[in-house]
Amino acid sequence: MFALTPSPVAAPPCVVSGKSRATDRRSLWSDESGATMVLGIFMAAMAVGVLFYLHGVANVVIHRERMQDAADSAAFMSAVVNARAMNILAILNMIMAAFAVVGAAMQIAADIVLGAAIAAGLVCLGCGPWCAYCCEACVDAARHGVDAADAYDTADDVEDVMEDLISVVHGIAVAVREGAPYAARARVVEYGTSEYAPTTYVGIPWPIIGGVAAEEDDTDWPCDERVRTPAHILGAIASAFETHMSEFYAASVIATPFITRTMRARHYCGDMDSFQMVEEDAWLGEGPFQVQAYMMGEPNFRFTRQGVQVASWGRDDTNLSDSLEFANNVSFAQAEYYFEDEDGMEREEWLWHCQWRARMRRYRIGDALPEGLGSVAGALDMISGLVAH
Repeated sequence: MFALTPSPVAAPPCVVSGKSRATDRRSLWSDESGATMVLGIFMAAMAVGVLFYLHGVANVVIHRERMQDAADSAAFMSAVVNARAMNILAILNMIMAAFAVVGAAMQIAADIVLGAAIAAGLVCLGCGPWCAYCCEACVDAARHGVDAADAYDTADDVEDVMEDLISVVHGIAVAVREGAPYAARARVVEYGTSEYAPTTYVGIPWPIIGGVAAEEDDTDWPCDERVRTPAHILGAIASAFETHMSEFYAASVIATPFITRTMRARHYCGDMDSFQMVEEDAWLGEGPFQVQAYMMGEPNFRFTRQGVQVASWGRDDTNLSDSLEFANNVSFAQAEYYFEDEDGMEREEWLWHCQWRARMRRYRIGDALPEGLGSVAGALDMISGLVAH
């Protein structure tokens, strides 16, 4: 009723022969599975290196731009401080001129009263029965003479006060002239040590010493151009309060100032320390008006360098890395302060107007070298023009 089926019989165990072992070895050598993994390891290492390299390039660019920003900002701020110092000197010159006008005007007023007394006295010499007018002039001569003595006493007192005030303002002018550039240099150092830290760690200004391009004015130009005419006008007005009216006074107020105003005004020039002027040997655009800033930084490329070593299997061109790192350690910039002259003013007027400005200039290493090294400066300027903006 039931069909009998044979039960399965287990296969006999494989017999490993010499022929089968040789076949297995051939298949192992010819087996290509896993080859992509080896290639992938190399590609992954290269990709890691490229990523770190791109990261390093970005860091270099950012670091370099910030270094240059620090140098530009420091140089420009240094020039701005110097320009402000020149504007302050212009204001101080005008203040000293105002004091000089007052002092000279009081002396001119006294001279006018004295001139009236002299004129009346000359007419008085003809006094007699034959000239009643001449005798009346003697009264005017006496009155004007007394008034002149009082006027000179007042004028001398005012002159002493004006000289003291001018001396004080002159001291401030000297302090500004010599001290302001050091404040400008301090700003360069501050930008390097704090404003742009930690990208930069020190800022170096150039020149290291010296004031702005100004000096004592030992000429008579300020007194002739800025003091004489205003003192003449003010002295004529002030003289009216020093004596009584007369025809002799009227004649003196017209003639006397033209005789004495130059002498009275020049009292405040020449040997007297007062006004400031632009240095005689300094011309706009030249070295005395140039300022430079050098920034030292400390970029950290160690992390990038270690990542790039992954792709180079531990090899590192330290010479190239060190050179690139050193090149990014230094930045420099140049600026200048100048007089913005739109009306063709004379050189003497440059320190009588608040028109001093600051601007950036292309870096020229020759401006930082002493005079007499013209050929060297020219060659260095050609080189610096290739690497500096």
